[in-house]
Amino acid sequence: MRYMLKTTIVAGLGLLLFFNSANAQDEGTSVGERLGNRAEEIMEMSKIGQAYQSTDQLSYDVSYDFADSAAPAIILEHKTGKYGLYDNLFWGTIDSTTEYVQGQNYYVVADHENKNILVYDRLDYSRAINVPLLDSLFNEAALLDLILTRPGGIFKKLTIKYNPGMQYRQIDMVYDSTTYLLKSIAYYYNTTIYSQAYYNCEDSVTTLVVPSTGVAMPSTITCSTLVKTYKNFIAEFPNHTKGATVRMYVSTGGAALNAIGNNPGYAAAGQTGNEIQELWILPQSVSGISKPLKDTATPPVPRKMAMMTTLAATGSWVDSTMSAMQLFEWYMNVHLGVQYSGFVYTDWLANTCGYKLYQLPWSENATVNKDTLQNIWNRFTAQYPTSQLSITETVSVPVIKNIGSNTLSTTGDFYEGDYMNILTWTSGDWFTSRQATTYDLSVLPQNASIQSALLSLYANNPSWRFAAHFRNISQFPYLVIQPVKGFFIPGITSIDLVPENYDGMSAVNLPSLSTDRVSSGNSNDFWSNQNYLNQNISSLVTAMYNNVQTTGVNYPVQYKLNDETYGTYKGFFFGGTECSDSAKRPVLNVSYTASRCDVFTAFVNKNLGTWLSTDQVKDLFKFEGKLDINSDCTAATPGAGCDGEPGPGKLITAITTISFTQTDESTFDLGLFGESRFFYKVGDSFLPQDSYSGYTITPVLNDK
Repeated sequence: MRYMLKTTIVAGLGLLLFFNSANAQDEGTSVGERLGNRAEEIMEMSKIGQAYQSTDQLSYDVSYDFADSAAPAIILEHKTGKYGLYDNLFWGTIDSTTEYVQGQNYYVVADHENKNILVYDRLDYSRAINVPLLDSLFNEAALLDLILTRPGGIFKKLTIKYNPGMQYRQIDMVYDSTTYLLKSIAYYYNTTIYSQAYYNCEDSVTTLVVPSTGVAMPSTITCSTLVKTYKNFIAEFPNHTKGATVRMYVSTGGAALNAIGNNPGYAAAGQTGNEIQELWILPQSVSGISKPLKDTATPPVPRKMAMMTTLAATGSWVDSTMSAMQLFEWYMNVHLGVQYSGFVYTDWLANTCGYKLYQLPWSENATVNKDTLQNIWNRFTAQYPTSQLSITETVSVPVIKNIGSNTLSTTGDFYEGDYMNILTWTSGDWFTSRQATTYDLSVLPQNASIQSALLSLYANNPSWRFAAHFRNISQFPYLVIQPVKGFFIPGITSIDLVPENYDGMSAVNLPSLSTDRVSSGNSNDFWSNQNYLNQNISSLVTAMYNNVQTTGVNYPVQYKLNDETYGTYKGFFFGGTECSDSAKRPVLNVSYTASRCDVFTAFVNKNLGTWLSTDQVKDLFKFEGKLDINSDCTAATPGAGCDGEPGPGKLITAITTISFTQTDESTFDLGLFGESRFFYKVGDSFLPQDSYSGYTITPVLNDK
């Protein structure tokens, strides 16, 4: 969107800049004294505002046309969209690429093309509306004239002319003189355009094109699952294009997968018989049991993966070295329970599911549109002022990939999705349950100094329990967070086949239950809904972060009880990483200090799904983005452009005309007006909802 991108926000205000509840007649005198008799114009403005204020809901089809005012009949760019107004909220689109929403708390602009969401403070209607005409100080400095004309029929046109030096030179509103609803608004403003050859050159640098393999995605895999698995791969192997050495389980006599002496096409479609066949064992289908009564305090039985009973006893964990392609194929295949080549997966991601790839998982090269890089630079400099050469901030590190394991083989899905439970309990037989998650440390800058890492776990009480957690009044079990060397794989990992503890990384012990007790009527029971807030796991996160910098591998942590002996009930129930109540999902806030360039590099990598060094990022911006980033990443100098283009460009007075065609508002989806469909908040962090997974959310908020 070359010309109208700068007017996206204005387009959202197009209907609203002039709707106000102030008494326009009060200002008519001061305006009239300066400009002559303009009482009729002011009265017309007031009627337009009143017409919209008396309507709770409106819906429009919208067209956007960009032209040079010297040749207004020649449309240089045309877009279409939708616009809706509902009870002081509004929603609109420009083509399918840009969406803007005024919700209850924020003004949101979503760039679907580049998967970016900008969050602004909610627009103040009264101030935004009163400034153009009814504020006497403003109109004396900015307003040149008001002109009312009748172009024909029932329509009137109100022209607002501004003094030189203002953002807009002129605004024309055409409206129905019987309903006072707008037909169109035209904005006149100065801008620069370039030759078509320049735009053709810019368009030649596009998003990565992934060839089709002709292999259809099976019904057992959804786009949501595929994208989530790929994002988990990026999180657990941020430096994946270099390949990795991975701790992997192999049976006695089996060989670890090594780059030398193995088929480089490992896991290609239809291939079998690789050295790690053991990890392909899938869970059996077993029947579940009904949920117990509350007074039995016995939960449903969790699932155990049906592994070969001799597997744990006859195998071992060994280091396996894989190339980038082998790593990607192994990860996707074992997590999705199928066997395809890496080319097939990238085909499905890009072409079947529409996921934007900037880099093939096995390639060092990144292909990025110049406009995307300029957008990233603009957002970075907006968020981090150039005075910040060393940046200290607190960020929310995503906690992902919640996987449970237990010692029973019957099924029960009580831990999946909503719950992350760690316990020893009985349902006829005693069993143990553990959980694992991954901290996505790839979002942190390289070479950062970790200042603190605080983990919050939120109690999540199933309906069949008195409370989320339990211990005997005389016992004090506690939770252990243990770093491991190896990966948890859904449907495969079990307590019998669990990764080893990571040597050199100390576990973190959380305190025993002590607060928020809930009475069950039994004095020996200590039921509790205690939240574990801001638990200090700084030493653990620092060690894991340093390991990621060294190895490029981001291993998970396991949550387990310090005492798993049977005979006494003990357990914790927390919200899982995909809990339906997003406020109960785990939160990890990490404070760090890093150089500006390292923060910029992390900002770019997060947006592109890459793991480039600062020098590589600067090269990417120089050769693909035509921007030369200086040594401390405070400034970007435009490069030569595309083959000598664009030159100085042509300065014009542009016209962006927004035309409205009213539609049946009864068919309008009121759910569109909610900003919460884009994101949810955890503390001060904005996290994307599942349907916007892969989007980058950038708050552009004023400090309160």
